[in-house]
Amino acid sequence: MLVIALAAACLVANAQSKTLGGRINGLLGFGVEVEYEHYVANENFLNFGADLLFGNGFGMAVTGIYDFTIGHAGAFDFYAGPGVSVIFFAGEGGFFAPGIVGNIGAQWNLGEHFALSLDYRPGIHYQIGSQWLHSAYNVGLGIKYRW
Repeated sequence: MLVIALAAACLVANAQSKTLGGRINGLLGFGVEVEYEHYVANENFLNFGADLLFGNGFGMAVTGIYDFTIGHAGAFDFYAGPGVSVIFFAGEGGFFAPGIVGNIGAQWNLGEHFALSLDYRPGIHYQIGSQWLHSAYNVGLGIKYRW
């Protein structure tokens, strides 16, 4: 019985759509992100991103967001959701800052496998060691491949 349940769970996990893409954004200067999306619970998806940040130094950010699909209009999908993020910046006044983020965006589906996206991600990050709260936001433009 346990083997049947595990096999069914694997089949369901493999049946979900996955997306891999790139995103350029304006977090702390200029950023380039690689993102992975895994669709769960109908049309909702987990969005994981790893950013390289450039501007007054070099940094990295890792983000995880649970996006809810909030609507469709023709070839467009609209989504929003909460998430967490960690920023490490090694530039002038470098810092390490965990935080919470939000995401709201639109995706234009170009056929079955490709999509273009535009989203807005506000966030609040706590700078470790300095008692500072940073509000960071970025607007990103992405291209995605779905399989």
